[in-house]
Amino acid sequence: MAHLYRNRYGLAAELSYQRAFVLTDDTVGAILMPPWLGQQVKNTFREGVSVPIIRHGQRGGFWIFLVGKRRGHLRNRAGPALTRHNGTILPPRSPVWLPMTDAGLGWTWHSPPRRGALLPARTEVLHSALVVIDHAEAAPDPLHNTAIAVRDPASARTTRR
Repeated sequence: MAHLYRNRYGLAAELSYQRAFVLTDDTVGAILMPPWLGQQVKNTFREGVSVPIIRHGQRGGFWIFLVGKRRGHLRNRAGPALTRHNGTILPPRSPVWLPMTDAGLGWTWHSPPRRGALLPARTEVLHSALVVIDHAEAAPDPLHNTAIAVRDPASARTTRR
């Protein structure tokens, strides 16, 4: 299986206990984020761009974006913003387990890599995550928004807060 990942997708995959994995380094990185954030980050990429994403379990598990080298400047607040929303940038030499055909209940591809396609730059994925987070944090809080209509349970009328 590691041979397939190396030859087909150009990933420096290795085997351990008959499971394929890559170690993060300068050429392949990994960014972990919750599904709500991951889906919105993926949506920022145009159709046809290869954005390899691994997810754990069928629903609710974290997503791992496989990313390439840095290109350009990384904003200092990207890492802390990601951490505030239960995400992280995996440190160098972290193993990232790759999906295997016999492990349908564990790690699966949400968006598999494409043959011959470059991994998205880690700065590009982090910038997209920061844009999504900034937008989410700037959204008005529905619990404190005075323009929201609230149904008063003690009466049949709707009041404005």
